[in-house]
Amino acid sequence: MPRRDPKIIAEALNGLTVFLSGFGELEQARIARFHEFIRRFQEERFSKELLAEMQSFKDEVYVKLRKQIWAGQFLPGKNQDETMDEFHQAFGAVGSAIYPPEPKPPEMDLSDWPKASQLTDKKVRYTGDPAGVRPIIERSLSLLEQYCPMVGRGDFTAAYQLTGAGLRAWMTPKKFISAHNQAAKEYGGQPAEFLIERFVWVLADDAARKKSTADEGWPKLTTKEVRRCCVTGFWICDKTDRTGCAGSFLITEEENEYRIVKFGFYRP
Repeated sequence: MPRRDPKIIAEALNGLTVFLSGFGELEQARIARFHEFIRRFQEERFSKELLAEMQSFKDEVYVKLRKQIWAGQFLPGKNQDETMDEFHQAFGAVGSAIYPPEPKPPEMDLSDWPKASQLTDKKVRYTGDPAGVRPIIERSLSLLEQYCPMVGRGDFTAAYQLTGAGLRAWMTPKKFISAHNQAAKEYGGQPAEFLIERFVWVLADDAARKKSTADEGWPKLTTKEVRRCCVTGFWICDKTDRTGCAGSFLITEEENEYRIVKFGFYRP
């Protein structure tokens, strides 16, 4: 989680006092207490104890004020829904200051890159050094150009050789073949041709990989330093009707070779 900023917390609390002032004299004691917290966040050294004390009081006010609104006490000129909207905005701003969201990763547009011509969506989110994005995509495309035709012609032995250690740790060749045969049963034929839609994200340098988490879907034994990217697209299973299923890949670099470490078939 990003570092909390006492100044931003104080600003959010000030916005909350503005909201509370709409209820007039009834909220003066609470407003005064929040102003005291604002002063402390501005003047004192930030501490977990100060934050916990403020949160406890804020939560208490939240519950009591919500009950007051439900009981018919609204902002001047506002109905219940309008008052509740402002209520949630004011308290939500404080919550966001206490728990600042992770910044969205930057996005790179690959439209001017000839090698991205096969991608439906040419924008990719990445973390790390932007100079590392295109080399990872280029090598991943080369891997998929080998791997997907192998799957398409049913050469699972060769395709399995292009998988990474994280996949092999939990999926034997027999299970690998079974997963593809199950997709064939569910989606009207053997996955035959993969149309790449987009690179969902790229981990463009070592620092970005060190921050990689299990939420990205990596197999348990996939070490962080080998993680590279996620690709999604569509598998053609019925060549006549051009129907099939969505598909995804997680790709690693192991011993200077790009490898498939996880794949999936699912309904689009």
